[in-house]
Amino acid sequence: MTLPSDASFKDYTRHALAAALVLGLAGSGLPATAAETLTTAAGTEVQLADGAPQRYVVAKGDTLWAISAKFLNDPWLWPDLWKVNPQIANPHLIYPGDEVALTYVEGQPQLTVTRDGETVATTARTVPSGTVRLTPKIRTTPLDEAVSFVPIDAIRPFLTQSGIVDPEVAEKGPYIFGTVDGRVMAGTEDRVYVRRMPEDGPARYTVVRMAEDPYEDPDSGDELGYAATYIGEGQVERFGDPGIVYLSSTRLEALKGDRLITQNLGLPTESFAPRIPKTKIDGRIIDVVGGVSQIGQYQVVVINKGTRDGLQPSDLLLVLQKQEKGRDTKSGFLGLGQGITLPDVRAGEMMVVRSFERVSYGLLLRAESPIHVGDKVQNP
Repeated sequence: MTLPSDASFKDYTRHALAAALVLGLAGSGLPATAAETLTTAAGTEVQLADGAPQRYVVAKGDTLWAISAKFLNDPWLWPDLWKVNPQIANPHLIYPGDEVALTYVEGQPQLTVTRDGETVATTARTVPSGTVRLTPKIRTTPLDEAVSFVPIDAIRPFLTQSGIVDPEVAEKGPYIFGTVDGRVMAGTEDRVYVRRMPEDGPARYTVVRMAEDPYEDPDSGDELGYAATYIGEGQVERFGDPGIVYLSSTRLEALKGDRLITQNLGLPTESFAPRIPKTKIDGRIIDVVGGVSQIGQYQVVVINKGTRDGLQPSDLLLVLQKQEKGRDTKSGFLGLGQGITLPDVRAGEMMVVRSFERVSYGLLLRAESPIHVGDKVQNP
């Protein structure tokens, strides 16, 4: 596994312990009535979830989002709680088996993380940071076993094998016309003929397979882009129309009609931490990957908003179930009833995992009721 950069690693560890702070709030030792609603240092009110446990032992397969949801009605508010304890200077990742709790000392919060019966991190506002002592201890647990915010395995294919390509590029760009050796399919180290190869074009291309039809905006009808599956990489051996491209690596067999693009469909950062978008978002779910009619937790959806709308990976959106119009038979003209526009109903939350210019992939983090294509997404 490729480790994240120093900067992203620090962010990840900070977020991980911040979520641990969320977990410990229910075990603070305060009366139940006082612990139902907490006010953070930023002035944000955070409500504990009904039935939140006193303490929690982290289990294998947990995600920090799911754990936070056990304690908070709105799990995405955990970053505000980080400000409750700003003196935590050296946070640790959370691993399965760790127990997290928060107690109060002279009215001030003290976070403890216990591992194998030993306290591995503890601090409080009333205790000078210099008095905190941690005993050095070698830990053999691999870094990639630490608890992540979201189930990375559920979205990895959409980070490495899928993308959205601009309609003009998809419809007018170069494409594979056939193989040099006359075979139907081509793989690594094979050569293919390419039409529409520009004489002054780049020397390297990414090979993708386009969906037959583009995504369309349900409101404007505009074409937003084509879903593209990653096939492999190629290097130009001969420019012209047709040109010849050497396939240096392939994940799938290349076929006649596959497109060549210069767009990078590579892996973005995996250090996800849900946050509120910086811009106002009012969009729709336009597709669900897998072709099912109802969408549940940890499924990937496509929405009609992207980077030009201000969306970035980790942005969190509410999903609102679109309601049909109702009719009030007790009112209206001649007893025909009055048409009523029913309010949209909150159905869950999703987090953006990949953003393109006009389209994004999102992971359903929670589904409180059935979710469908056409449902709305907006800021929390």
